[in-house]
Amino acid sequence: MKSFEEVEQDLDRGITLRRLQAVTILGGEPTLHPDLPRIVALVKSRGLHCQLLTNGLRFLDPDGPALLRAVKHAGI
Repeated sequence: MKSFEEVEQDLDRGITLRRLQAVTILGGEPTLHPDLPRIVALVKSRGLHCQLLTNGLRFLDPDGPALLRAVKHAGI
């Protein structure tokens, strides 16, 4: 799993190399990343549309509704 800092570096590199309009967060299960709301907020802060591909099961956990609210508040 990449650290938040690695994700930020990859995002900035992608913005430099391509004309990005959107970023899709996927692979494995992205809701397991402890910094998911921060990553979504980072993508949004760069002026990009952010998409999340998930099976959604994590949102059924006891802390799932709080995670869903945090991700929604971050800009999904």
